Amino acid sequence: MNFCAESFMQQAQASLAQGVLTGLAESRVAFVARGDVAAAATGILVSDGHAGAIYNATGPERLSGTQRAALPGRLHA
Repeated sequence: MNFCAESFMQQAQASLAQGVLTGLAESRVAFVARGDVAAAATGILVSDGHAGAIYNATGPERLSGTQRAALPGRLHA
């Protein structure tokens, strides 16, 4: 599963009031930044050779729920 990195941080910030960060099951998630997807899409749209091609935008690494739970603290440390 792919997930926008920005959405995860918004979810984490919204969860502070509740004291619980949901969606941390052990299914793995590959974060991808919206800007990276936009840049890739732009490159595809302005270049040749992509007719009929299907692309999946994904991040470089799939993170477990435990790894995702540690992210907000690491990013704001």
